[in-house]
Amino acid sequence: MKEIEYSEERVLELAKKSYEDGEIKFDIIAKNCALLVIDMQDEFVKPHWSPYWVPEATRRVPQMKRLIEHCRSKKIL
Repeated sequence: MKEIEYSEERVLELAKKSYEDGEIKFDIIAKNCALLVIDMQDEFVKPHWSPYWVPEATRRVPQMKRLIEHCRSKKIL
């Protein structure tokens, strides 16, 4: 049996195809989950503020805010 090599590019290609085709599905059990947002500090997120700025982190903030709001709306008491 030939072993398949999974490069970063190949894995990303497979993931993108699966999401586009609607093949990615998994159940989330809210009572067993936690959303962790780690290291979203000004030093990394605020544009042009420090030499440690990560532009991709800045671009992700709106998506992260929507995800946080969605998770909060599903709050389990």
